[in-house]
Amino acid sequence: MTLLKQGLAMTIRNEITGVYKIQSKIHPDRIYIGSTINITNRIKQHLDLLRRNRHFNKKLQLHYDKYGETDLEFEIIKPHPPCELYSQRYSLGYGLKKEEHNHIVKLQPFFNMNNVMTDWENPAYQRKIYNSTLNSI
Repeated sequence: MTLLKQGLAMTIRNEITGVYKIQSKIHPDRIYIGSTINITNRIKQHLDLLRRNRHFNKKLQLHYDKYGETDLEFEIIKPHPPCELYSQRYSLGYGLKKEEHNHIVKLQPFFNMNNVMTDWENPAYQRKIYNSTLNSI
């Protein structure tokens, strides 16, 4: 598994914010687009769930089961500076979801299964993100 493509002009810190991509090396047309306020932790979560056969994305899980961890490559496609204040994090979360959505519309990724902006516009989802962001501070 390649954690990040070589040549990425960024120092790995505890918290990298932005939009990321998971891509198969064997089938490069198979990609997953995601966004988070902490990419390092999110990649670890993806890998932990895949290794335990518990990933929420069944397509990605089946691919992992067939081709293994070494086939997956993680890349930051749109980095953002981390935010310190809660209000900045909440605002950034919405902005990241919009950028993630734009990449999904543009790239039509094989592994993505839903429309992230529809999720974001759901009040229950907004409360979940609000509480998650509040707890992460």
